[in-house]
Amino acid sequence: MRVTGGAFKGRKLVAPEGAKTRPTAAKVREALFDILGPRVRGSAFLDLCSGTGAVGIEALSRGASRAVFVERSGRALAALRRNLEALGLAERSRILALSASRALALLSSSPEKFSLAYLDPPYSSEDRLAILQSLGDSDVWQPGAVLAVEHRSKETAEAPEGFVLLKAYRYGDTGLSLFGRTEREENSNPPQPRDGSATAAPGTTFRHRTSEENR
Repeated sequence: MRVTGGAFKGRKLVAPEGAKTRPTAAKVREALFDILGPRVRGSAFLDLCSGTGAVGIEALSRGASRAVFVERSGRALAALRRNLEALGLAERSRILALSASRALALLSSSPEKFSLAYLDPPYSSEDRLAILQSLGDSDVWQPGAVLAVEHRSKETAEAPEGFVLLKAYRYGDTGLSLFGRTEREENSNPPQPRDGSATAAPGTTFRHRTSEENR
């Protein structure tokens, strides 16, 4: 597993063995940051259920000013710490060894606010709905914040309270839904990525690339 873009492009990331940690695929990470584009540079990034930290590290590699990683698995935390130290990113990072809901409650009481967030809970997690509710209830968002949620492509992710669906994308078996905080500007829709298919929310417009443009 390697960083797909930015200052650390090509650098290797470690991951614990076994099926309990499911790092986000490289093609999904690359597509996500293609979609987010210039929003990433200078952003405050929140990586929930971060596992090895691959997504948050991608954000830092591409110019995010800081990132908070939330993970409670001991093996994943060990890999996350190794990855941050190997890339010299410890000073721009903070790790919360808590559940996503507890971390959001803690962060709500601090002045720290986020413009971008990524949520990749275990697909079979019974806590998924509780986490989505916590996202809506939490006071951790900058105006116009964008939240990306990874899920199975055959499933849908419900918008947390205070968010609206911007677009939903499919990459094989993986689905990626982008939500915008309701205070965000109505015309700042994310661009269409180079790969994958997308379904727009009602009222959202985007341009389909031709096959020649995708080459």
